[in-house]
Amino acid sequence: MLLTIIMIFLGLVFLGLAIKLAFFALTVIFGLAALGFVVFGVFWLLTRV
Repeated sequence: MLLTIIMIFLGLVFLGLAIKLAFFALTVIFGLAALGFVVFGVFWLLTRV
């Protein structure tokens, strides 16, 4: 019984870490995409002038 509780607890902890990691990865990807978009926009404006 105790082993089952420990396994469930470990599973929840692992799930929490996985979700945190996924959110972190999404934040990094969206951050890089936004940065690239801004750089592209500035470069485009400079070439238009």
